[in-house]
Amino acid sequence: MTDLAVTRPGTAITVSVVRASGKLITRMHPGPKNTVDDLISAILQTAQIDGDAKMVLYFQGRVLDGQETIEDAGLTDGAVLTAVRYPDLHVAAGYEDGVVRVWSTEAGTCSREYSIGGGAVLSVCFGPDGQFMVTGSADGAARLVSVAKGTLQQTFRGHTRPVTSVAWAPHGMLLATGSSDSTVLIWDMLAGESVLRLEGRWGGVTAVAFSPHGKLLSTGGADGVARLWRGGRGGATTPPAAG
Repeated sequence: MTDLAVTRPGTAITVSVVRASGKLITRMHPGPKNTVDDLISAILQTAQIDGDAKMVLYFQGRVLDGQETIEDAGLTDGAVLTAVRYPDLHVAAGYEDGVVRVWSTEAGTCSREYSIGGGAVLSVCFGPDGQFMVTGSADGAARLVSVAKGTLQQTFRGHTRPVTSVAWAPHGMLLATGSSDSTVLIWDMLAGESVLRLEGRWGGVTAVAFSPHGKLLSTGGADGVARLWRGGRGGATTPPAAG
């Protein structure tokens, strides 16, 4: 059991923290001015989870903002919170109805739905820190969505046909989007702008993926050929020597 600092004597409450499966992790006694992030840090420590792991807390169907205090979040004595790790124990899937569903690999259930818009969602990936995800849709746009809030943060437009694949570089600075218009666009995530365009006679792009260090990009085409693109200045990609 973990006791968090109580900012006002006699005002601590007891909250239970459970996994998506319903299994109890711990009970805690936060004060009204402790934040949700305080709770998350204590949970990671109590459960002996790697400190680099990303976690959000659900309460009554809502993802709690990490900066909220216990008081502002509306938590009362006896509240039950669900701790969810992103993206380690979850997978995201896009559907023809324009919805992204996030599934718990621990419980085997859908933990949240996001109405993205733009028609069928053809591709989706989590960002390196698990706090955001990017989707590729039939309307030719990619969208940046907050996992915690479920809100659209940014729209990337540049393709003329559906976005069939998306990949976020491990360092978080670049995004790659592939389309059936036979192009791959590389985006600067800070500027929100396309910085490089790759195209060829490959009959549409079916897959894109960064290497673990983010310096290489692989693409798959409808022609059945996989191509490897070398990293250039600033992490941008340059054409392969052949293929």
